[in-house]
Parts: sequence; C-alpha cells; structure tokens
Amino acid sequence: MKLKWRLPVYAVLLLGAVAYTQWRVRPPPALQVQVVAEGVVALDGRTMLLSEFERYMSEHLRGQRQQPQIFVSVDARAPSTVLIPVLDALTRSGAADVQVLAAS
Repeated sequence: MKLKWRLPVYAVLLLGAVAYTQWRVRPPPALQVQVVAEGVVALDGRTMLLSEFERYMSEHLRGQRQQPQIFVSVDARAPSTVLIPVLDALTRSGAADVQVLAAS
C-alpha cells in the first residue's frame, strides 16, 4: 500500500518544484517610456519630469533581480536633444536593456 502512493506523491512534488521555478524566474514586464517634450517623459501613462523619472527608475531597478526591457518611443521628427537626456538618465539609473522606437 505504501508503494502505491509513492509515485504520485513524487510526481506532484516534482511538478510543484518546476512550477515554482518557472514562476520565480519569470522576467518582469516591459516598461514603456514615451518622450513627451524636452525634459518630460511618460512612463506607462504617468507623466513626470526627467529628474523624477531618473530617481524613480533607480529605485525601481535596484529592487529587481532581473532587469526589465525598456522601450523608449520618441517622435521621429523630434531633435536628438530630446532623446539624449532620457537615455543618459536611464544609463545613470542602471538600465541595461533599452530599445528606442521611433514613432512617426
């Protein structure tokens, strides 16, 4: 009778361990950053100044084990002086995976 339950119990334990590791190593959701104007960005719909954005990103990235992907969208016709301070702020805050998307 004891041997009859051993295999199902081991199977449940193995499935539980696999499910936990999959849940634990799941990457954080990507962040959408939109350059609104010079010195103003919108992070997931929340508008903030560049200094506030840098402080928020430093705190947000410090507590995470895995770095989230960060998508920065900017108008294709905007001058580069609008985008460069945002990329500098992300670099100073410790962001690693940053992709720039040009919106037309």
